[in-house]
Amino acid sequence: MYGEGRLDAYAAVNAAPRDHVGALTGTVTIGGDRAADVQVSVVGPTHATLTTKKDGTYAFPRLVSGAYTVTVTKFGYLTDTDTDTATLTVTDGGSALHDTALATAPTGTVTGTVRSDSGTEADVAIKVQGTPVRATTARTS
Repeated sequence: MYGEGRLDAYAAVNAAPRDHVGALTGTVTIGGDRAADVQVSVVGPTHATLTTKKDGTYAFPRLVSGAYTVTVTKFGYLTDTDTDTATLTVTDGGSALHDTALATAPTGTVTGTVRSDSGTEADVAIKVQGTPVRATTARTS
């Protein structure tokens, strides 16, 4: 970076690792089918996160060599710490492979009535914390 908040792209490219790098690739499946839009994160000498392509594959083409913890997650699916979180080593000029399968998480139904001091409420937005799930209450007679 240099003055006025502008990015110095040349300096950023020069600072990128060129030596002692390797790759990490893999495929994520759900029920035997390749899974798109699954989050894959690596923590080690480099920290990075990406999502799988439509065909369920992912690739970190240039990771600094070293030991990494790889975590695979998607909302609505279980993360098995034995298979979906792995520790592996990326070697100089090498390519590590981590394929995994996710299992569908159990689901349930929540029912109830939203009330306030003035009575039953309608058109109330409900959000389940830590999830993308949203619902709106229906108007009752």
